[in-house]
Amino acid sequence: MQSNPVFAAQSRRLVTPAEALYAPEFLALPPPANPARAAGLRIARRRFPLPLVKVDGRNMVRIEDIHRFIDGLCPVEPTPDPVPRRRRGRPRKMEVSHD
Repeated sequence: MQSNPVFAAQSRRLVTPAEALYAPEFLALPPPANPARAAGLRIARRRFPLPLVKVDGRNMVRIEDIHRFIDGLCPVEPTPDPVPRRRRGRPRKMEVSHD
């Protein structure tokens, strides 16, 4: 009998930072070659998006914080195409407007 990974994750209250970022039941970012090392680098560079909790000297992430983080994300609205910027220097013949 196989256990559902989402149910197994919900029965736990804490997960490792690598699981929080790269596990499919949580944020599901594209996994790097070594997820634990990548998460550790994000923590060391203070770029980890979730609050951490120390448990027996190990960094852990509360599942409640992951859900709050996901709920706090707002949908990205498409931005209109920006007006093309002028190039540096003298304008080209095609760019010169004749009045």
